[in-house]
Amino acid sequence: MLRSLIGGLLDKGLPAKTKRSIFVASLVALMSGETTYDQETFSKLNRLMALSESGEKALAVPVMMSKVIWNGKTSFEVFQEDVTQGSVSADRMPSVVSRLIDSMPQWLLYGSAGDIEKDVTKLLNEHVAIGV
Repeated sequence: MLRSLIGGLLDKGLPAKTKRSIFVASLVALMSGETTYDQETFSKLNRLMALSESGEKALAVPVMMSKVIWNGKTSFEVFQEDVTQGSVSADRMPSVVSRLIDSMPQWLLYGSAGDIEKDVTKLLNEHVAIGV
């Protein structure tokens, strides 16, 4: 009950850009299994995804909170396959993204399925380059 109340408030109260930053940072943490990163990793992620104009420190909280945001699920539970080593082919990407969208907290939806797919595809293709 409390989770749905908080989710409802976040859904209505957060701008789409903030939801996107929370989504991307927490998803990267989910995929890596880490809850902290060094400054260089945050900088690479911010440059790749253009997340925060105020700096990388804004990304630290969603990374630390990723287990809460994703309800304690592992990346395998969310994607229903291994996505940790760039193993998702272009033909499987739409179904992987669809499973992710079905699993993500509703309050984090920040745009169309196409917007989210573009971000997730970029992350899955580049997360090794980020260092996570």
